[in-house]
Amino acid sequence: MKATLLTYGLYGLPADGVRRVKATAPEHDFVETDRLPHLLTTDTVTMKQGTTFGITYNVSHWGMDLDLPLRFCIFHPKIYPPWAPNGRTHVSHVFEAATDAEDFSFFTFDEPWEMVAGKWTFRVYFQDRLLLTRAFHVISPP
Repeated sequence: MKATLLTYGLYGLPADGVRRVKATAPEHDFVETDRLPHLLTTDTVTMKQGTTFGITYNVSHWGMDLDLPLRFCIFHPKIYPPWAPNGRTHVSHVFEAATDAEDFSFFTFDEPWEMVAGKWTFRVYFQDRLLLTRAFHVISPP
């Protein structure tokens, strides 16, 4: 099994066709969409409410057409959501991904408490095997 990074950087979250998925653990809800237009290739992201950044990739499995359970994780500097007074340093989400199809994983700054400068690392796993990693440097606005 192999994952290939196709694009990374800033994306435009469409105004329509977005579905909110309730998290099963006390962490962020997730948003799903069928399309995510790539706007700019960059690993530097300026914190601003509404900014969406992430990765586009595909996973191949020896030419087999399968749906695989993947785990997407974002490791980030400590943030303090209202439900986690001690802070959190990562979020994760398990989803089904079709092999040999483009998929994307992303984060949008929705809440003021999410906006923390530092290294934000996106990782995609199959079971405990790391398939893909991409780091972003989140910075304060000038």
